[in-house]
Amino acid sequence: MKWIVAVIAAISMLGIGCAPAKPKIAGTWQAQGGAIDFTQTFKEDGTFSGETSMQGVAMTVAGVYKVEGDQMTMTVNDYSVTGREIPAAVKPQLDKTIKTTTKGTLTWNGNDEFSIKNEQANVTFKRKPAGGS
Repeated sequence: MKWIVAVIAAISMLGIGCAPAKPKIAGTWQAQGGAIDFTQTFKEDGTFSGETSMQGVAMTVAGVYKVEGDQMTMTVNDYSVTGREIPAAVKPQLDKTIKTTTKGTLTWNGNDEFSIKNEQANVTFKRKPAGGS
């Protein structure tokens, strides 16, 4: 009789160990936030890079991120802009985003889509297929 209890306990522990793995954020993602489309790459080492273009201006950003539970924090460490000249009134706003940490709630919709929502925005990311454009 004791062996039945031991087998049931072992099977139930195996079931716990076989729970589905959480999706991984590492990879390249396509997103749209308002009128801006952008691509963001999250690496396993906690760094990210992103790029977007709008009205003849291309912008790249780089920084660090961290996911804890359903919370994601991102800090932009650097940016660059090419194309048209940045208007003088806009540059101070861009400079202010450097070293600023934003935090949002991360919600997964399967393995290939997630959203980040905070007070400023709700952005949905879709995994970009390997080798895709």
